[in-house]
Amino acid sequence: MAEVVEYSKFAREIWNELKESYGKADGVRVFELKKELAHIFQGSLNITSYFNKIKQLWDEIASISAGRTRVCSCRAKSAEDEEHRAYQFLMGLNNTYVQTRSNILMMKPLPSVGAMYSILLSDEKQRNVSAATQFPSTSAFFNVGVSRQSFPSKVNFESSKPNVTCKYYKKPRHTIEKCYKLHGYPPSFKFTKTPNIRKTVAHVEFTNHPESGTSDISTEHGTLPQSEDMSAILGLTKD
Repeated sequence: MAEVVEYSKFAREIWNELKESYGKADGVRVFELKKELAHIFQGSLNITSYFNKIKQLWDEIASISAGRTRVCSCRAKSAEDEEHRAYQFLMGLNNTYVQTRSNILMMKPLPSVGAMYSILLSDEKQRNVSAATQFPSTSAFFNVGVSRQSFPSKVNFESSKPNVTCKYYKKPRHTIEKCYKLHGYPPSFKFTKTPNIRKTVAHVEFTNHPESGTSDISTEHGTLPQSEDMSAILGLTKD
């Protein structure tokens, strides 16, 4: 290239020669860029990566066009170019942002590309937060699994009881040697149900003592000589 312009006298001549020799390649590059823009979609890119990719194509086309032709700097032309870029940006979005895109298109006037990018970026962040809340991380599931395995399984107490039957009472889980119905309940025994007073009184025998004016109560376990105790028992049987 230096040999081509080595003997040129003026800078303008150098510029014109270079433009004529290499400027034709600009049209091919613009065609490639616009073709790529026509088929650009977000795909697996996030909002930031998609915006940077499409903006890079816009900026390169604008740079080449500024060197080849005169660019109109009027406000109407700038607004038209901005609107074209806005629609192009929205068309490449994934269907995930259909609702957000519809809301943007209903705005009057249509927001700039920068404002659209800000709206979509906020929407993307909210979606990521919601997804993280609904689906805990793998480590959380792992911790739950470990904590569950740390606790022993429920002990089957029923299976630990002896498989025996009382020959006298005909009930399981005890033998005739330890049958409380046959040998009597120990003093420390705690009843789970209220004892049947009527059945107890049915085995009581009365012995009158005319000379003392009192009555003795004979039971299987001894004699109760107090009439006050008898009155208490009779009072219970009336219930």
